[in-house]
Amino acid sequence: MNRISSRWKWTAWDWRALGIAVLYILIGGLWIPFTDWWAADFARGNQQILTQISIYKGWVYVLVTGLLLYWLVRVNNHSLHAINQKYVLLAENISDVVWILDLDDGCFTYISPSVQHLRGLTSEEALRETPQQALLPESWEHVTSALAGRIEEFKDGVSRIYMDVLAQPRKDGSVVWVEVTSRLVVNEENGHFEVYAVSRDITERRRAGELLNTLARFPAENPNPILRVDKDGIILYANLASEPILTVWGCRPGQMVPDDWRESVSDTLQTGQDRVLEIHCDGRLFACDLHPLTDLGYVNVYGRDVTE
Repeated sequence: MNRISSRWKWTAWDWRALGIAVLYILIGGLWIPFTDWWAADFARGNQQILTQISIYKGWVYVLVTGLLLYWLVRVNNHSLHAINQKYVLLAENISDVVWILDLDDGCFTYISPSVQHLRGLTSEEALRETPQQALLPESWEHVTSALAGRIEEFKDGVSRIYMDVLAQPRKDGSVVWVEVTSRLVVNEENGHFEVYAVSRDITERRRAGELLNTLARFPAENPNPILRVDKDGIILYANLASEPILTVWGCRPGQMVPDDWRESVSDTLQTGQDRVLEIHCDGRLFACDLHPLTDLGYVNVYGRDVTE
């Protein structure tokens, strides 16, 4: 499988390391000829003394090199530990779930502890799940279908952020809906494709949206006429049950109501008081309640069939 070679990007740490290496080479390059000259001058042709000095020179060089390596490793470890602690603190204290999925091995390699709040599972339990077990069947089908195209894009050098809405099972058998923000990366150590992602609980938001959709459909599904007329007498909305009234008026949504109704709408908005008007439609009598919403500049008309 082809892998995408990541471009080398120089960081402050890279420049610092390069600077130390150059300094070490310069010092080492000066140390050797200077100490050789000094040793030759000090020994004054005595080979035994020259050999002894060379041994001491070697040990000093080894000691200095060892101390330098110790210092570099120590500084690097402390820096990595500090960075790691920050990431751990962040991952353990956010409500969103951070996770990594190895696509080549088909397993999760990291899931933050916040998964317990989201799904009722510990990180260890969640890590033992397969990706398919972590999703409901419909969401799993969506993921497998989407991943195929995304991997091909990634191989072609296209790197982007993806967002999906997925359903996951909770430990108690309930379902939690999550918004997943993810991107594809290549693990530089083993060359595997991986998904780096964050999952956010949107269950309540989704329920609120469904409720709003239900409420929005309520006028359309109402068996009684419901209309909305603005201050100029223009029909802004009319449900299907309003058809008999629209037929009598001879107008449609977007057009103006008859003059007498336009005057009634205007008066209702000016007074801010509800009023009731009657209209005969093909042998049926409708009582229409005009309810003004003065701050919005329109009147809602609620019809009732009062035919006896």
